[in-house]
Amino acid sequence: MRIAIVDDISEERTLLHNRLESQFSRRNVHTDIFEYENGETFLTAAKECPFTVVFLDIYMNGSNGIDTAKELRRSDTDCLLIFTTTSTDHALEGFQVRALHYLVKPYSENDISALADEILNLSEQNGHSGLLGLFHVSLPELMKIRGIGKVKAIQLKCIGELSKRMAAAAAKPELSFNRPVTIARYYMEQLRHEEQELLYCMMLDGHNHLTGEQLLSRGTANATLITPREVFVEAVKFRAVNLILVHNHPGGDPSPSKADLDVTRRIYETGEMIGIHLLDHIIIGDQKYISFREKGIFDEYI
Repeated sequence: MRIAIVDDISEERTLLHNRLESQFSRRNVHTDIFEYENGETFLTAAKECPFTVVFLDIYMNGSNGIDTAKELRRSDTDCLLIFTTTSTDHALEGFQVRALHYLVKPYSENDISALADEILNLSEQNGHSGLLGLFHVSLPELMKIRGIGKVKAIQLKCIGELSKRMAAAAAKPELSFNRPVTIARYYMEQLRHEEQELLYCMMLDGHNHLTGEQLLSRGTANATLITPREVFVEAVKFRAVNLILVHNHPGGDPSPSKADLDVTRRIYETGEMIGIHLLDHIIIGDQKYISFREKGIFDEYI
C-alpha cells in the first residue's frame, strides 16, 4: 500500500508517519510511506506513480491542501484522500474533492487506529482499493466495518456517487460528438465501475446536437442484450438523425467481442436503410476505451 503524507511541518509528517507505520504493522500490512513538504512536489510524484491513500494538510504554504486535492483529482479519481487539519472550515470543499475523512489535529492513537481499520476494510470487503471500493460494497457491508454506522456509511456511498457525477460534469463542456475521446471521458467514471454491462444511446439531430440520452439495456457481467428494433424505437421518439452507442465491459478490457461486432453491424445496416445513422460505438473499459469509428471497423460495413 502506497501512502503519501503532505504537510509543510516536518514534525507533523514524522508523527503521522510513525503512527501509520505502527498501526499497519500491527495488522501485518506492508506500507510504503512517502513524505512531501509541499503540494507541488507531491503532485509530480503522484503523476509518476499513484498512491492508495493520501494524507493532505489543508493549511500549507504555497499550494494549499484544497488546491492540491483539486489538481490531484484531475489524474487520480480513486485514491483515498484524507485531510489533516486544525479545523473543519473547508468541509464542503473537502466533499467536492471526494475526501474520505477529516483528521483534526491533534489526533490520537485511537483516531489513527480506527482510520487504519476503515482503509483496510474498504479494500478487503471487495478486493478493490481506494474510492473504487465504494462502488463495489453495499450499505449493509459498509455498516459491518468497525466504526462505521449508518450515517457514515451513507456519506461514503455519497462520495462514490458524487465522484461519478463530478467527473461527468467536468467532461461535459468538452463533449464533441466528432471526438470519441471526449465521449469516453464523459462516460468513463459512470461506467467503468459497473459490474454488469450497460448500453447507452446518444441521440443527435442533423447538426449533431444532443436531443436525448437513454439507457437501452442492462445486461449480464459479460453481455448486453439489445436488438436494432429497441435502438430505433428510442431514436424515433427523439427524432434522431444520428446515433452513438456507448457500453462498458466490466472486466476492464474494452476490446469488442464477436457479439459486439455482430450487433453493431446489424444496427449500422438497419440505420442506413431507414436514414438514422450510427456514427460510432464506444466501449468503455477501466480507464481506456475503443471507438469503432477510430478503429476503422465501420469501414468494413461499407
